[in-house]
Amino acid sequence: MNEILIKILNNIGTFAITMFGVEITIFTVIYSFIVSKRAYFKAINHDIKIQKTSSTYLHTERKFSVGYIRTLKRINKFVLILAAISLILYGWSLFAMPVEEDNLSIPQLILACISVVYIISTLTLLVIYIIRYFKEVKF
Repeated sequence: MNEILIKILNNIGTFAITMFGVEITIFTVIYSFIVSKRAYFKAINHDIKIQKTSSTYLHTERKFSVGYIRTLKRINKFVLILAAISLILYGWSLFAMPVEEDNLSIPQLILACISVVYIISTLTLLVIYIIRYFKEVKF
C-alpha cells in the first residue's frame, strides 16, 4: 500500500496542475451553457408575459430550463472545488520533500490521502459527465 501512495505522492503535482487546466476548461464550457440557457429562459419568460392565453408548452420549457440551469450550476460548483483542491495539491507538492523511503511522515500521509480522495472525485466527475452526455444525446 505504501508503494502506491509513494507513487501518487511523487506524481500528484503534475497530475494536479494538469487537471486544474482541464477543470477550468470544463468550468468555462459549462458556464457558457448556463449563460445561453439563461438567455433562452429570459426569452421564454418574455413570451409567457406577452401571451394572452397560457401556453403549456412555454411553461414546460421554462421548467426544464430552470432544472437544466440548476443541474449545471451544481456540476460547476463541484468543478470549482476540484480546481481549488488541485491548486492546493500542486502548491503542497512544490514544498513537500520527495518520497523515497517506505516510511511516510504524517504530512506526507495526509497529502497522500487528500490526493487519493481528489483522484476519486475527479473520476466521479468524469462518470457524471459521461452519464449526462448519454442522457443529453439520446434520441
